[in-house]
Amino acid sequence: MENSATNNPSVNGALASQYLGRSLIAISPIIWNNASWLATDKRRGTNLVTVKSGVYYTNKYKDTSTLSDASPLLRYSEVLLNRAEAKARLDNATYLVDLNAVRNRSLNNPSTEQYSLFATKAQAVNAILTERRIEFLAEGLRWNTIHRLQQDDVAPMSGIPAKYKNGAAPVAADYKIGTPYVIKAGDVTAIPYTDYRYVWPIPTLETSANPTLAAQQNPGY
Repeated sequence: MENSATNNPSVNGALASQYLGRSLIAISPIIWNNASWLATDKRRGTNLVTVKSGVYYTNKYKDTSTLSDASPLLRYSEVLLNRAEAKARLDNATYLVDLNAVRNRSLNNPSTEQYSLFATKAQAVNAILTERRIEFLAEGLRWNTIHRLQQDDVAPMSGIPAKYKNGAAPVAADYKIGTPYVIKAGDVTAIPYTDYRYVWPIPTLETSANPTLAAQQNPGY
């Protein structure tokens, strides 16, 4: 979606402002430390990542002055990973071609670092899901993935997983490539699938205009 200096989401909504200019959203150590994201992966490089006081931020949106960076809606790499996941779920071994087509372009030595066939369907699907987190970092796809995997038969999730703290300054010491991050005090705890907060409330704007809808507000709100 095109943005320009005269037509953009403003300083409070533009991607470059939120991620880089104002440094409100850091890269989570949960994915940064993931061992599947190789230390030499070019997506860790300075073209896509900026370091501030030891904390890592995405550098995908660079125009912090006029906020003209386009907002990504769909990239070809998502098409490939969607197809890879569908194939893996169907036990079609050609999923590996699509998965490596996305991953290999960021590797220093694809011949030795690329993925080979996984032993189980679950391992293959989970590898593809991890690749999605790496490839689409800061592009807004994670939330949809969490929702569609609820009660999944291959790579199930139950509720919203715990995540790195927000609303406070990240800690540089938490970033250790290859060392899994462990959720600790101060982080955001998981929300089970059965928790009322898993489903958001119907907006007040809607319930105020429609008394029938107001009486059908989601439980707990």
